[in-house]
Amino acid sequence: MVSNCDSCRFYGHGLFNCFAQYSVSLNILQILDWLLTLRMEVSLIWKAPWTLMKGLYLVNRYMPFVDVTIAVFCETQSSHLKRT
Repeated sequence: MVSNCDSCRFYGHGLFNCFAQYSVSLNILQILDWLLTLRMEVSLIWKAPWTLMKGLYLVNRYMPFVDVTIAVFCETQSSHLKRT
């Protein structure tokens, strides 16, 4: 493999395109959901005192943005390294 990162492997051009399109569409849906519920989230969650449930909610709410961004970056880098 080109990359040392096990999660950054390139499995072929067709699968990469499928993964990239799937990731982009999921990110768009995630951003839409975030925008539609942001007003409620600000009033109900952000202004509330810190509790375990608030922390778990925020991790659960925002970790997918981080995960998908890292996954797309890894796939993009490994496909770029494969071509060079």
